[in-house]
Amino acid sequence: MEDAHGTNMAQFEDSPLTPERIGAAVGLVDIGLFAVIGHFMFEDPAIGALAGLFVGGGIFLFLPLFMWAEPHGGLENMAPENGSGPFRSFHRLAAGMALPPAGIVLIVTQFVEFDPFLGLAIALLTGAVLYVPLAWLLPNAQLE
Repeated sequence: MEDAHGTNMAQFEDSPLTPERIGAAVGLVDIGLFAVIGHFMFEDPAIGALAGLFVGGGIFLFLPLFMWAEPHGGLENMAPENGSGPFRSFHRLAAGMALPPAGIVLIVTQFVEFDPFLGLAIALLTGAVLYVPLAWLLPNAQLE
């Protein structure tokens, strides 16, 4: 019996749908959804769209990596062989995992009624604080 989750990525070969395009579409939808949330909750769609940009940008960064991980033998096998340190290049997976919580923090700061610039600073700090340990712990998987 064939594995239901199979490692065959042939469905992406002849299709306009690729993991990168799926991640981009989900990211764009997040921007719109969070703009609507910002409009109805805070009467400021720009704050919602900025939070959606953080969340959607993070999804755009990590979703294709996860979709390509199984057929390539996992995230560890997608890391470059040169063994460079975690902070020598952009760590796509760590950034993708750090940006969505930063976007959620931006929304939460608006519930607490902080100044939007203070909320943005707190969100950026949250993203940076999460990026550093994630870049250290996660493999630096790269798309081909």
